[in-house]
Amino acid sequence: MDPRIASSVYAALDAVNEDLAPDQRLPKEAETVLTGSHGGLDSLAMLDFISAVERELEQQAGITVSLYEDNLPTGVEDPFRSVGSVMRHIDGLLRRVAA
Repeated sequence: MDPRIASSVYAALDAVNEDLAPDQRLPKEAETVLTGSHGGLDSLAMLDFISAVERELEQQAGITVSLYEDNLPTGVEDPFRSVGSVMRHIDGLLRRVAA
């Protein structure tokens, strides 16, 4: 995986964490759950995070990508469930574009 992906995702997490109360800030770890019953981000914060990731990818790596896909196949991992799943989602998108 391109290291710029992790760098961009973690920078976006830093930006979102700035808006969260200190006790609600999310650790910069691949296992950090973002959504769902144990997730740390509400829907508005999740949208901010996705926008921040797209912006960081553009600024840090010159990569323009839309992370949201409304046609994910059934049975595919939720791409926004955790920090790691976001990174894998980006990696998959970039691989499809490069192919």
